[in-house]
Amino acid sequence: MSAALPAVLFASCCLFTLLLIRSYLPLRSTPEYILAPVFFAILIPCSIVLLVPIDLASTNESNGIVLSETARLIGWRIGYWLCFVLTWAILPILQSFSDSGHQSTRARLIDSLRENARYQAIVLGAGFVFLIYVISTAGVSFRSLYALVIALAYCYALAVAIYLMGHGLVALPRQFFHDASVAGKLRGLQTKAVGTYDSLMDATAKLLEVQDEVRMLQEKKHTVAQEFRGWIDELGDIVALPESHLSPRERTMLSQGIYSTNTASAPPHIITEEYLANLTRRLKAVINKRTRYQSAWGSLLQDASDCQHILDSLPTRSLPQFPRVAAAGSKPASFLPEKFTLLTPFTRHLLHAYVIPQLRRTIAIILTLASIAVIWSEIVSSFAPKLSLLSLSISWGSGGLFQQAITASWIAYMVISSLLSLSSVRLWNGYVLIPRKTSGGSACFYASYAARLTVPLSYNFLTLLPPEETKWKETVFHSFLGRLVNLTPLGQGFCTFFPIFILVPVSAALFRWYDRVKEWCGFGDYFNWGDEEEGGEEGMNAKNWAWREGRELIDRELGQGVNSSTGFLSATRAGSGLSSGGAAARRVRLESGIAGGDDDERGFLGGMFHRVRNTLDTTLPGAGDNGIRPRWMATNGANSTNGNLEQRPSWFRMFTGVAGESN
Repeated sequence: MSAALPAVLFASCCLFTLLLIRSYLPLRSTPEYILAPVFFAILIPCSIVLLVPIDLASTNESNGIVLSETARLIGWRIGYWLCFVLTWAILPILQSFSDSGHQSTRARLIDSLRENARYQAIVLGAGFVFLIYVISTAGVSFRSLYALVIALAYCYALAVAIYLMGHGLVALPRQFFHDASVAGKLRGLQTKAVGTYDSLMDATAKLLEVQDEVRMLQEKKHTVAQEFRGWIDELGDIVALPESHLSPRERTMLSQGIYSTNTASAPPHIITEEYLANLTRRLKAVINKRTRYQSAWGSLLQDASDCQHILDSLPTRSLPQFPRVAAAGSKPASFLPEKFTLLTPFTRHLLHAYVIPQLRRTIAIILTLASIAVIWSEIVSSFAPKLSLLSLSISWGSGGLFQQAITASWIAYMVISSLLSLSSVRLWNGYVLIPRKTSGGSACFYASYAARLTVPLSYNFLTLLPPEETKWKETVFHSFLGRLVNLTPLGQGFCTFFPIFILVPVSAALFRWYDRVKEWCGFGDYFNWGDEEEGGEEGMNAKNWAWREGRELIDRELGQGVNSSTGFLSATRAGSGLSSGGAAARRVRLESGIAGGDDDERGFLGGMFHRVRNTLDTTLPGAGDNGIRPRWMATNGANSTNGNLEQRPSWFRMFTGVAGESN
């Protein structure tokens, strides 16, 4: 095999990493100290996915890409320790540094180091307990301390990876199955429309509040200390940026009370550095949050428009090019086949109405079988590794490059399944990937988890193979990492039996247990798994209501009438059999509630919220019986210090990524 092939693969990984970063990060505005660590944090996992099959092939002396033991050892040492330093030191510091609201570099760095010091203190406190156990079993030596650091990092990352992978192994094939039906996909988009649009308007209302607070601060700038006036001017410049602007329609809806806006908090009489830093942090957070929902709303409208045009083309068998939706945050034009003139309206109709849905079904079936193979292998690997379906698929290969490609594909699928589940957990709601608009903190967060999860999943893949046949215990990877992790009986038992825990997230995602767990534990405000459905007649009625309101909302946004033929077509094709008694009664109430008056301009949601708000203001005029409103009804200016938004402790933001503003 040519010695240049490993270099070609490494260059391909570099190119893939650059394209991936370019897809999500604004390269011109992102500083170099963010781009460089993020690049290496993504490049190393891509390289590890290729290095594991090379290590296996070199150990078994088979055909394909092989490297010497020295070259593999150098590769593993560089890859692992660079991942370790990036994920536990560099990226967390840069993440906090990017989110910090302080103005000077020194103050931002001190704030970041202070925040990460708390986190490292918690980790060291947990590690001290295991240190006592390691000393009692392996003695006091440099090797035992060295093994403790590696084992704790591995066990923590494996626990997170197994849970996220279990959810992703179910959610990923299910999403492809759902999108294979154009009508089903349209109905799903219409069901999500109300929630997505409400989130966008709530984020816009919060942005307007912070902008008003900044403007009030600018008005009293002449009374502020000289050292803070430049800082206040910078805040005004941030408010003037294009991503901070509100459209006339959004301002009209907010001013008419269609969506609630709390009175902007008045700046305190004494302006301090901490207040300005907190205000800057909140302003950055609400801008990023609004950008996120703008992108999600524009993408939803574009997908709904595309699905509707595909359904409209069924009678005529003619599909013109999809029009771009002029919505804020709409996803950019992609290089899909419809961009080529070789596709006629008839061939484009065949492609989107028949070929792509069938292709999605095929991919869904393949991914389902792959998920079953991974789950089965995780279960039987501890007592019958020869029954592992992953090992059977590799042994069926003809050896050489084909066998290495299959191995790399399995590892890549396990890593992708775990990474795609990150966005489903609302604890990390402050960090999200937005095409071409991802913030520096979000980029550091996702890059750190990409690097953190790849190493334990790669070693976990090796443990799913029979050691006698594949000789994976003779690989450099095992001698470098596995022997240290298995130094103590506890570590060896954890690596052997913990992967069975994958049955918990798989069962929860497969049988939709998340709603019940959220109700029992009270975590409904912090977890949003994205694909759960409410059961029972009440859940079905609520889902039908959300679908109908979302359908009308999308029709209005796309410039279609609710009673137009296109809107009716979407209703008849997206679903059937929705005329239950509760849903029908609710539908009558909705139609009577939006008929006439100001509610016609506000829409159903705005009219309903306006009436509820008026009722509460009437029954609770400014205060309750004791002169204080309940905390959940208080505005920013009431029952709060300096009129600021409710502040969460720094340790909560450190773990959750929610910066300075309450969701």
